[in-house]
Amino acid sequence: MVGGILRCAPSVAERRGDPAGSTAPARADAERPTWWRELPLRVGLYVLYEVGRGLGTGGTGAAMRNGRAILAWEQGWHLDAEQVLNQALGHLTPVAVLAAFFYATLHYVVTPAVLLWMYRCHPDRYRLARTALAAGTVTGLVGFALIPTAPPRLLSGAGFQDTLEDVHEWGWWGDDGSVPRGLGNITNQFAAMPSLHVGWALWSGVLVACFASRRSVRRIGALYPVVTTLVVVATGNHYLVDTVGGAATMGVGAALALLLVRPPRAAGSPLPGCCRAGPGRSAACPGRCRTRWRHRTRTPTRRRTGPRTLPAPGTGAGHHPRRRRAP
Repeated sequence: MVGGILRCAPSVAERRGDPAGSTAPARADAERPTWWRELPLRVGLYVLYEVGRGLGTGGTGAAMRNGRAILAWEQGWHLDAEQVLNQALGHLTPVAVLAAFFYATLHYVVTPAVLLWMYRCHPDRYRLARTALAAGTVTGLVGFALIPTAPPRLLSGAGFQDTLEDVHEWGWWGDDGSVPRGLGNITNQFAAMPSLHVGWALWSGVLVACFASRRSVRRIGALYPVVTTLVVVATGNHYLVDTVGGAATMGVGAALALLLVRPPRAAGSPLPGCCRAGPGRSAACPGRCRTRWRHRTRTPTRRRTGPRTLPAPGTGAGHHPRRRRAP
């Protein structure tokens, strides 16, 4: 379903019939990394997330203190919307079931789907997007280790309901968050700060809103991080401050990606001087330029629009009348 929504679309130059955009697909294919190198990177990133989240358990006392400190700070600034949303969701069981499935499923489906979509349809932007996701995820893991935080649903006496536990008979999760039943002892229950649910949703939403071809899909991409924020707060899994921290981690990841990855060259940007040389100087163009700028824009030849006229006999080009011999 996600793959059908995020379909590949031609570039703006191709849709307008611009000759300068004819070389864009070839240039993009040249910048796409090989899949046998990208697949281990993706698997390694997922393993790093699971292992890092499981190892960074921290202390229970410190996690509870950090959670209560965040809640007290929000209450002091009247930003504690978690309890109102959590209690409202507790009275709407069908909506609570949908929110639980949203929380437990979509971040494992949408994020890889958007990454694969960028690889297939926008390879010139894929390296930047992939690096931003990896750097943001690593930043979030550092936050889990440095700031262990208990989610609102684990604060005794705070008045929060564990929505996923209340509707666990509808899904595959148990009473230990969104993990499958029986696996709660291998996951970190105190990984509330920052919220990588919101961070990944913001990463996915920005890419879909910027690069999707259909306007309806771009609107869905813009709404996806907003809905994710409401879900993680209403289900009692994150504070409002956690969602800001999740967005900040992706901001750090995007900044690091801009520093580490060279941005792609625009389709209509001028070529280097050595590659703009004429036919007589083509041999002087370095191999680096010949390889990188091999997809050059060619000026289309002009065709005749009127009827073609043939020269009269004896008057065409190359006709030389026979000389008469002198008598």
